[in-house]
Amino acid sequence: MNKKNTILSIPKSFLNFTSGVFCCLLLCFHIAQAQHPVPHGIKVLSHVKPDRVSLRWAPTDFTVWQLGNKYGYTLERFQLTDDGTLQSAVPVTLQAGIKPLSRERLAKLAVINEDAAVLQELMYREDKTLKENDAASILQRHNDLENQFGLLMLMCDLTPGIAHAAGLFFSDSTAQAGVRYIYKIALANTIQTIKIEPGVIVVDVVAAKPLQPFNDLSATFGDKTVTLSWPLMLHRGIYSAYIIERYDENEKQFTAITGLPYIPMSESTSAEQAHFVDSLANNTLSYRYRVKGITPFGETGPPSNIVTGTGKNDLSGTIVITQVKPEKNNVVIEWEFPASFEARIGGFIISKSEKAEGPYRSVTSKALSPKTREFSDAISATSNYYQIKVVDDQGIELSHSYPYFVHAEDNTPPAVPIGLTGNIDSAGLVILTWKENADHDLLGYRLFSAHDAGHEFIEVTQEITHGNTFTDTIRIDVLNKNIFYKIVAVDRNYNTSKYSGYVKLTRPDMISPTPPVFSRITMSKAGITLTWINSSSSDIAKSALLRTAMSDSAQLLLLTWSAHEIKTNYVDNTISPGEKYLYTIRTYDSAGNSSKVTSRAIVAESGIHKAVTALTATINRENKTITLQWQYDEPAVKINIYRRKNNEPFSLYQSLLPAEQEFSDSQVVINNTYAYKIQLVLNNSAKTALSKELKVPF
Repeated sequence: MNKKNTILSIPKSFLNFTSGVFCCLLLCFHIAQAQHPVPHGIKVLSHVKPDRVSLRWAPTDFTVWQLGNKYGYTLERFQLTDDGTLQSAVPVTLQAGIKPLSRERLAKLAVINEDAAVLQELMYREDKTLKENDAASILQRHNDLENQFGLLMLMCDLTPGIAHAAGLFFSDSTAQAGVRYIYKIALANTIQTIKIEPGVIVVDVVAAKPLQPFNDLSATFGDKTVTLSWPLMLHRGIYSAYIIERYDENEKQFTAITGLPYIPMSESTSAEQAHFVDSLANNTLSYRYRVKGITPFGETGPPSNIVTGTGKNDLSGTIVITQVKPEKNNVVIEWEFPASFEARIGGFIISKSEKAEGPYRSVTSKALSPKTREFSDAISATSNYYQIKVVDDQGIELSHSYPYFVHAEDNTPPAVPIGLTGNIDSAGLVILTWKENADHDLLGYRLFSAHDAGHEFIEVTQEITHGNTFTDTIRIDVLNKNIFYKIVAVDRNYNTSKYSGYVKLTRPDMISPTPPVFSRITMSKAGITLTWINSSSSDIAKSALLRTAMSDSAQLLLLTWSAHEIKTNYVDNTISPGEKYLYTIRTYDSAGNSSKVTSRAIVAESGIHKAVTALTATINRENKTITLQWQYDEPAVKINIYRRKNNEPFSLYQSLLPAEQEFSDSQVVINNTYAYKIQLVLNNSAKTALSKELKVPF
């Protein structure tokens, strides 16, 4: 690059740019900007070369820029060890007081280069508009400073020479290869009233990687125009400007088509695409384009992929549908198209849609002749939008007409829906499905329900439903076991089909059957006789009679019977005298729900309990006594002792209190045989049978 091209040539008229120029700075330095930048600070970029590290920095706003022009910048360098720590806390000052070139030096430089004159004007322009207490002039001054600052940043971003002259560039030739440094750039003077963040960057001095080409350039060709597009997100932080090149058939090489590099002037720094529009001489020649990127350090990257294409004739508005006439089962479409353009097209394609916005489907298998102006189409729906596309020889669309609406009278209802089925879950959620109608003009369906097939069906859809499923919610805690559904189909003209056949659905049975009732319970020598009335529910499946012993809570199944059997009584002859029992009848319906009835406590009492069996005797001849002991599980209120001597008959000998557990008989004489029997009188006034005779020789 020669010296003249080193500094960008920008005419002085550029100084009148609006504040939109400032966004160029943001685009150039977006890699250094944080998501939420600080109000005042310095941002810095680096570029490593084999023999040096180049640094470019930029103030974040014109306030910091003016302070930097006044006080200058101090550049310091820290060296890092291999483990990432500072080799020394004391930095090396590479240069202090870095300032822009003076007005005089810029004036001398401007003699040979216009850019220096522009820089001089931006740096040292005198403001003659500011007046005391004049709000308009203050605002104007603010806007002028923003414009000056933005244009200066643009110039620096494209040309290192301008950046150096503006005091915003430094080349560190003392950096050693293979070393990691921290560079810090700050104002040379501390400002007490404003916090200004210094610019800090970590640089690894390694072999510079070559700039990579980008292969995502695309082109959209129009009528004598082409729009080039490429994504900015992939190149952000690498390239800040671009050179647009077009292949010159005469020179047999690519040449730039703009005098200045192209910078995407988006209002947003997060713009994803760059766009450039070029005009074409005609639509018959083939054109080739490529793009090169320019880094913030003025380096030009390799060229992008090449895009090729030709312009397309703009036939917008040339095709107009004049009328569409219904004729029996067809519609005839007529249109206008300039005969002078017939040679420029391949023909026409007729398309239609049920909606104005599409999608449109072709009704012609191939393009009609360019001379055709009429086409007949079969009616497939009562309402259609027609559109005619103008295509080239390859079938690529060049233009299309506005949609044309056609409505045909329709009094034919859709077919009756079939295949209606459904099920109900335990929460009362009904899911209905059916086979979708094949009617081309189908709008949807309406569903109806009733609790009896002979009753009037009431609509359950709040609006016409689409698809072939519908979800309804019903109560299941009702006595109606069944619910019935029907469905009708509706077309776009609101013709309604006849009702479908109904589907019968059974509600989940969540209601317990009515419980049975004990009508009588009696006690006899045969046992306990139970009589009951069975459940009156109609869906009874089976019943069971159970007995629970109060002494140990053991439950015993006594009897089961089905709904087809008639069981209303039972005699329990397996009872134990004195035991208390509870009787339960549990009834189950066909859904598994159950109910039960439980009797009062029944005492199995016949008057005579089993005899005492654990009767023993102990003889004490010294004391001349016979001691009796016994055991019994039930409590007694009185204990009767019966005795006989030798062959005498038994007689009541002694009655004891229940607390006594033994009896000592002292009225005995040696050489006699005594016999004993025992009987207990129980709490419920029942008695035990007399125990077996216990003989005691004395």
